[in-house]
Amino acid sequence: MTISVVQTASGVSPTAGMTFTDPVTAGNTIVCIVIGYSPGTTPPLSDEMCTLVSYNGAGIIGAQPLWSQLGTDMVLSASGGFDAFVSGWLIPNVAAGNTVIAQAVSGLTPNGFVAYEVAGLGVAPAIDQISYASGGSANVDSTATPAITSAPQFVVAGGGDTSTGLVAPTAGGWTVTAPATYANAGYQIASAAGGSYDWAQSGTNPGNWAAAVASIAATLAKPERRGIPETPGLPQRPGGPQRPGSPER
Repeated sequence: MTISVVQTASGVSPTAGMTFTDPVTAGNTIVCIVIGYSPGTTPPLSDEMCTLVSYNGAGIIGAQPLWSQLGTDMVLSASGGFDAFVSGWLIPNVAAGNTVIAQAVSGLTPNGFVAYEVAGLGVAPAIDQISYASGGSANVDSTATPAITSAPQFVVAGGGDTSTGLVAPTAGGWTVTAPATYANAGYQIASAAGGSYDWAQSGTNPGNWAAAVASIAATLAKPERRGIPETPGLPQRPGGPQRPGSPER
């Protein structure tokens, strides 16, 4: 199965929704990454939690968070004052035609949003490996994932901080989208098992930051089992099949 990114949508503060250019294809997967920070005083963690994504105005059944830390579906710097976060969602086997996706964020503004429509992950893709980290320095580094266990896989990452001096990753094979100066996301297609993946950004201004990586493996539907047809022309009798040419007794 070939994995490919069909299209990407991105923007800033997308609580009203983000629209792909073209309608999505039935059975594809949407992967959402939201990166942001809370300016001013730190809201309680319960207010900082990203709520579940919605797709074309309705909640998603089967959406899965990519990372979870400190009791929230995100990676959070949680250092007080200005808190950075990265949140990600896996939305498998979507319906055709719907294009609007959104993720409401409570207590955290501004935020950058990136969404990928991915083909080739099958009806039930699974998260294989993750890594994440947070800190309070100029440079951002998720740390490397454990070795992925299969291939191909879709590997996605995001990083952001509370300053505006981040440089998008220039190494590691990432295709990067930057909806804002404080927010970057990227992906790559892993073609072989055994590799590990790291999201690293250099910066010029120290600030609180969060970064994370997730690898997503394709899981295909199980093939339908069909019965073995009877051999034509062999009549049956009680007690077992009759051999051709054997008369009844």
